[in-house]
Formats: sequence, C-alpha cells, structure tokens
Amino acid sequence: MTDFPIRHVVPGDAEFPTVLHELPQPPPQLFVAGASLTSLLTAPAVAIVGTRKVTPYGRQITERLAGELAALGITIISGLALGVDGLAHEASLAAGGRCLAILPSPIEAIVPRRHRQLAARILAQGWALVSEYGAD
Repeated sequence: MTDFPIRHVVPGDAEFPTVLHELPQPPPQLFVAGASLTSLLTAPAVAIVGTRKVTPYGRQITERLAGELAALGITIISGLALGVDGLAHEASLAAGGRCLAILPSPIEAIVPRRHRQLAARILAQGWALVSEYGAD
C-alpha cells in the first residue's frame, strides 16, 4: 500500500509515545509509516472519532471542528474509518494541518479499502499512519 518504510517501534524506543506507558496494558509494539510520532505528539492533539453513518449536521460539525483545530496547529488523530473518522482526516488535510491515523489493521492492508487513497494522502502530506498490527 505504501512506498514509505514501516518502522517497528517498541517500548523503550525514543519514538514510542510516553503517554502509552500510562495505560494499564500498553501495546507491546507499534508499526509506523510516515512522520515521527515524537514530532506529531509534541504538538497539542485531539482525537475525533464517531459514527460511520454521518448525518448532514454531523458532517458539517466534523468538517468545521477538525478543519479549524488543524488550522490552529492541533494534530488531528482519528481511525481512518468511514464516517466521522475519515471526514476528520479529510478536513485536517484540507486545512494544511497535522494528521495521525490509528489503524485497526496492518499498514499494508488499509481497512476500509476505499480509504487507501486517503491514507496515501496522509503520508504524502508528511503525516503518519500507526498500527499495533504488523503484516503477517
């Protein structure tokens, strides 16, 4: 899916987010393509996630909120899912903002498949994809 190298990051590595150590069960590993997590997570960030079946009002609010926050330099984090997640990523990219996608699948197998181009745009604009899952 990506021409970007995928880095294997484990606890103790400089790139492994320190905030994850606060979880009762932090992930044992991360796979990262694109920008350094350290660079993305030193800026203020907000996660925007929600329904896959977005109403027109939900679309309007998601696009406005994500776009305005991204324009202020706040990293938008979401899950690349259909609906609110994808809209948040799209609005962030449109505003020229930082974008971090946390995937439910290996980076090499983007789910949902129709968001492969969105994932590629996230990488092309200098941001990152992250997953707990490596390719089999």
